[in-house]
Amino acid sequence: MSNSNQQRPYEEENYPISPEIIYYGDRKFVYIVIQEGIYPPAVNYTEAPNYFPIPDNYTIKTTWGQANNSRTIQCSIYYYVEEKPHYLICFGDNLQYQVFSAQSPFDASVELHKIITPDRRTAVSGVHLFGLQLKCINRNRKGRPRELKLHKESSKTTQIKRAKGLAKKKQVHFKNTIKDFYNSKDHI
Repeated sequence: MSNSNQQRPYEEENYPISPEIIYYGDRKFVYIVIQEGIYPPAVNYTEAPNYFPIPDNYTIKTTWGQANNSRTIQCSIYYYVEEKPHYLICFGDNLQYQVFSAQSPFDASVELHKIITPDRRTAVSGVHLFGLQLKCINRNRKGRPRELKLHKESSKTTQIKRAKGLAKKKQVHFKNTIKDFYNSKDHI
């Protein structure tokens, strides 16, 4: 793909076959998806104007900046207490340092920039650091079937529907299997 022919922002990707995604917006970001995560039942969203959905159990490695001054970080999102997302950014040569926020991805970005660029009063968008704007991940995540809740965590209605569905499958299986063991004239 030629950069000059594309409208910004756009993504160069072959996801999920390749975990690498290159995003061109106001600046270039290179992402490597480590863990795609899922949307929880009570999904939270980023603030206006875009309202991107925030996944749970999500980890991505992000690189941005010029070649001689590029930075690589690892961003993770987990839903902990009260179904609120918590944002973690690991940075340093071996990703040995961390900043954390229970507020927003932007707040985590501000905390990161207080450490890595203390003399400047700027911060990269938290949405872009965490890759929440990436359409290819969102598209792939929505295309996957949802995970089922445990039986004890489901509502009574869902438990009854599942039990009826299992009973119906067993009945069909039994009717198909019984033909091999009994004479069809016995009317079982």
